[in-house]
Amino acid sequence: MDDNIELYNVELNGCNKIDFLSKISEINNVDTVIYEKDTVIVKTLNDTTTVSVNLNYICAWKFDNNYEIIGDTLYLTITDTCTTNCGAWCYCDYIFDYKFSDLTDKNLIYKAYFESLRNDSKVIGIGPID
Repeated sequence: MDDNIELYNVELNGCNKIDFLSKISEINNVDTVIYEKDTVIVKTLNDTTTVSVNLNYICAWKFDNNYEIIGDTLYLTITDTCTTNCGAWCYCDYIFDYKFSDLTDKNLIYKAYFESLRNDSKVIGIGPID
């Protein structure tokens, strides 16, 4: 694999930017919950490829994220790290924007996974990086 591929950063957006602890009483009183599908969106601008992984999961949760390239596959993993004092009575869209350099013309595919401590692990998406 090409050693020139570099992860610039992972921007945490969506619900990752909400201070749930300060709003927990409001969140627990929400009656209506909007469920969206988990998605992966790949965009390339100049020499930067952004792979946005949207995970809909319980509000006020904690995650870690990682990536690895093995052969022709870019593995993106979001891992549940919440063990105590987690969650609220709602669902939220967590966005993980993985920003890479030099992914164009590599003929890679992505596989995005969610690994859960609660036995609800799943594949979020699989597809080509064009």
